[in-house]
Amino acid sequence: MDLNKDYFLNYENRKLIERPKDNFFTGPISKNVLKIKKWFHQKKHRNNNYKIHCVGDIVTTALINDPQVRKHIKTCIIDQKTHGKSQPFHSSDVFDLKLRANNSGRGWIRSTAILALYKSINDENFENKSVLVQIEGEEDLLVAPLILFVREGDYVIYGQNCNYELNPPLKSGLVIVEVTKIRKEEIKKVLTLFETMHRN
Repeated sequence: MDLNKDYFLNYENRKLIERPKDNFFTGPISKNVLKIKKWFHQKKHRNNNYKIHCVGDIVTTALINDPQVRKHIKTCIIDQKTHGKSQPFHSSDVFDLKLRANNSGRGWIRSTAILALYKSINDENFENKSVLVQIEGEEDLLVAPLILFVREGDYVIYGQNCNYELNPPLKSGLVIVEVTKIRKEEIKKVLTLFETMHRN
């Protein structure tokens, strides 16, 4: 992914990628956190050093409030909105470092947001630090660069909104992406659906 480009996904192409391909848990967030913990327990990790990366205010709040999950959290992306309405985020003090980035415009992945994510994961100054990335604009499409940047064996967890225009209808819930080489290649193919523009 080019760190100096903005990416735009139109509405029709956005519908093509909206349905989750990964582990999808439907239901209220409180029950989904329990499902996630059970899912990780069943994985029976030999290496307990895996990291979790979150996208979404509701998801982030729920996961960092669980001590068992919080110890694995590396990066969280929020936009201080819930279902399109402004919602203050009150748990920023649990993070070691904080970044801010612009990602304005529905359907866009801005280069400023891409750079912030890349820095939070790959900059040596952020190593072994939990990072909160506060976005001005939309954060939902930032799942794509996040999957590309994190190491294989880590997990990306994000909230999925309901969409009753799809057939069959899509319920709301949580999605867990197990980051693998194959999943990264699939994301690269998804990015071919985006129009690109060099940053001025």
